[in-house]
Amino acid sequence: MTEHAGGASMSERMAGAGAAQQVEVLERRLAAKQLALAGIQQEIHGIEQNLQRWRAGLAGERQVADVLSGLVAAGWVVLHDLHWPGRPKANLDHVAVGPGGVVVVDTKNWSATAVVGADGVLRAGGYRKAEASADVVRMVADVASGLEPQHRGAVRGALCFTGQDLEPVATADGAVVLGDGQLVDWLSGLPARLQPQEVTAIARYLGEQLGGAVSPGLLTTAALAGQRRPLPPPVHTAKPNGRPSRSTRRPKIQAGKALLKVAIVVTALSTAPVWLEPVGMAFGHLLSGVVIDVLPEAPLVPTPTSAAP
Repeated sequence: MTEHAGGASMSERMAGAGAAQQVEVLERRLAAKQLALAGIQQEIHGIEQNLQRWRAGLAGERQVADVLSGLVAAGWVVLHDLHWPGRPKANLDHVAVGPGGVVVVDTKNWSATAVVGADGVLRAGGYRKAEASADVVRMVADVASGLEPQHRGAVRGALCFTGQDLEPVATADGAVVLGDGQLVDWLSGLPARLQPQEVTAIARYLGEQLGGAVSPGLLTTAALAGQRRPLPPPVHTAKPNGRPSRSTRRPKIQAGKALLKVAIVVTALSTAPVWLEPVGMAFGHLLSGVVIDVLPEAPLVPTPTSAAP
């Protein structure tokens, strides 16, 4: 019997054993590659969808920017792609500053039709989209926090849908939803809030603060924590019940006691016999001196130096 170099005889080896080993190795490699390919394909699909959304957003922002450019002749200044204060990874699509105030415009290029129901909630394609209007409300609050107090009430926000015919309607949380075809008329019809010099100053300020290379932080009252000043020393004032101090009360108490004594003596003498009258007069003079010594002196009234005309 002839033996194989591996120790087993040629008759003991199965036919195609070497090929079977290669098949097993290749099958494992193929399964691993297919699994990796499935992950790559899923990743590619996600990138394609994300790219499609960004392309749609870009087209929508440019379309709304073209619409807003028609307001420049009416005294509006339009800023684009500003930082959202306090949110480094988010931006503000447009901020229009004009006679009607400061308007933050968030552009939406959705395929589904947007609608605001009777409950004031934004929906699209049958799904609630309340977070979109809530974002606009937060944008308004964050932009307003950086302005002077007298200008904060002039800030408002709008959700502008490109390619949709939507008349302006407010959501329950305060955002205005409208189509890009209605945007200019709505902005032009806002009541006057800012003077031309205010428009220029606010637009310049927002451009400098929100248009730089670095996203600014959001100013809150926490920023003032390290700037507390020491409290002034307490000022001693009269007690809430208006009671005078002891030093003020003491002369008044003594005077009251003296007057009480006088009243008792007067009452007694008024009912005494006539022969006690001289005694009563002498005793009255004595008590009068006591009362005068106890009562505080009245302040002197200055004599006017000139007569009235």
